[in-house]
Amino acid sequence: MISKANEYTKELKKHLFLKEYKVGSKDKLINLIKKYPQKSNNKINYLIAGSWAIEFASNKKLKHTDIDIISLQDPVFYVDDAKMISEKCYGKIPLSLEYFIKNYLIVKYMDQEIYLPTLNLQLSLKFIGELKPVISKRAIKQIKLLLGVYEKNIVTDLNELHYILKILLPKELDIDLLTKKIIKLINNYKQKKNIDLEIIKIHKIINSKLLEAFKKIK
Repeated sequence: MISKANEYTKELKKHLFLKEYKVGSKDKLINLIKKYPQKSNNKINYLIAGSWAIEFASNKKLKHTDIDIISLQDPVFYVDDAKMISEKCYGKIPLSLEYFIKNYLIVKYMDQEIYLPTLNLQLSLKFIGELKPVISKRAIKQIKLLLGVYEKNIVTDLNELHYILKILLPKELDIDLLTKKIIKLINNYKQKKNIDLEIIKIHKIINSKLLEAFKKIK
């Protein structure tokens, strides 16, 4: 029997593939939000993720190749409308539903509240999603936009970042050290330091272990 949660996620996915809208377009995203409100009956139904979340959070315009959604049902699912196989993502997110209920970001767009993943989760997903030997210039740009949103002199929630990395990454990684490296990256960006090399190194650490883990699965 298909659960109501899975039915809801399927409805979102079906809407994302409507042919009358361009893939990743603002029109499709706005239509989605109107038809399926992000919040109803005092419950958040889904979060906007990916590049649209970065644009909403940073208030900087970006080019979009898809729309990414995190469906807050049980289990939590990641869904997108990407056409390229390398960018497609549809599957369970191992982070708990309770985590998402307690941790999210709200921004204003056209007098409407938009619900996004936290900055810590968005930043983590940008690193984790770049499954290639060399991180792309586009990803580096988006990571910098996220780093620019972290408020100056406000300490990043170390516990949340550590939890995300521990759940999403292979156990062989030193999560304590990786968390410290990302916190350092955030602070160095706040201090106007050149952080391109730091981004590349963090990506290399994460990417190498992820590829090793995938090889073991195969």
